[in-house]
Amino acid sequence: MIDDQIQQLTQTVDRLGFEIMMPLRTSKQINHTAMNELEKATAQIAELLKDKEEVSKELVGRLYFIFTSMLAEALHARQNREEIELIAWNYVEKLEKIFGPHFGKG
Repeated sequence: MIDDQIQQLTQTVDRLGFEIMMPLRTSKQINHTAMNELEKATAQIAELLKDKEEVSKELVGRLYFIFTSMLAEALHARQNREEIELIAWNYVEKLEKIFGPHFGKG
C-alpha cells in the first residue's frame, strides 16, 4: 500500500519537476503553482516515510535533482536570482525533514 502511494507520488514529483524546470531553464521564471504542489507532494512523502529507516536512492535523487537544478539555474538568472535561491533553499528544508540529517537519534 505505502509502496503504491510512494510510486504515485514519485510520478507526481517527476511531472512537477518538469513543470518547474522548463520555465526556469527557458525564462528563469518560477512556476509557483507547481512549486506549491511539489511541497504538498513532499509533505505526503514525509508522512508516508516517517517511520522508515531507509529510502530509495531513486526517490532521493529525484527530489534533490530539482533542488540542485534550481540552484544551477539561479546562477544564470539576472533578475530573479534571489527569489529562485530562496525557493530552492526553502524546498530543501522540507527534504531534510524526510532524509536528514537528523541529530540526536540514538
